[in-house]
Amino acid sequence: SNAGATSNPHSRSRSFPEAARSHI
Repeated sequence: SNAGATSNPHSRSRSFPEAARSHI
């Protein structure tokens, strides 16, 4: 999941909960 968020900065907003979770 983090791969998609990292690949698309805009997607980070959509997957905020997922991105934050992957970041940790």
